[in-house]
Amino acid sequence: SSCQSERAGGNRQGRGRTGAWSRPGLPRRLGGRVWVDMAPIQEVEQSEYLCTLQPCASSDLAQALLARRASCILAGYGVDATGLYPPHVSVTGFFTATREQASTFCELARRELEHAALRAVEARSVVATDGGHVLLDIIAPGAAEFSAALTAGAAALGVGVRPKTVRHLSLASCRGSDECAGIAALHEGLPSQGGAGWELVVSELTRRSDVEA
Repeated sequence: SSCQSERAGGNRQGRGRTGAWSRPGLPRRLGGRVWVDMAPIQEVEQSEYLCTLQPCASSDLAQALLARRASCILAGYGVDATGLYPPHVSVTGFFTATREQASTFCELARRELEHAALRAVEARSVVATDGGHVLLDIIAPGAAEFSAALTAGAAALGVGVRPKTVRHLSLASCRGSDECAGIAALHEGLPSQGGAGWELVVSELTRRSDVEA
């Protein structure tokens, strides 16, 4: 029978990284068993990525959202986790991939975007939820189907992607009911931004922050 050398350690795969190993060396027969030397090579690095829809930075909606965010701080509401990101609508959840896989995912997204029935993205009303969130309701016909197509394409690359419903843009989170009402009131009257005022963005997580940092 054959087995891998204990010294080589065999193939390993850990959370957030993959171990790669070179081709086997010549087998050595010791004590009636065959040992195969495996020489380790450099591990392949992985990162976390996120696919979102974002209003164009120069658009009326993007400028209004940033101005309202500043108004909330001046009004004493401070900053929560939504302030750690640019205003966005999640198309996928965070997913782990190598740089090569991420590059291929971007090409997949471009191709799917050309064929998708993704029509005008429109911002509607501001909603305060019982769970402590303030949301901007988003209407994006075809976006959920586009997200599902990305998920299926990513699976073929060996990348697990969680699709999103593409229905809201988060304005605040983990707030009390009075805070939610006040923040929602400050966001009334936002531009609707239909048409071509949105961009599909794939971002790489380079460091983790929190509101205390």
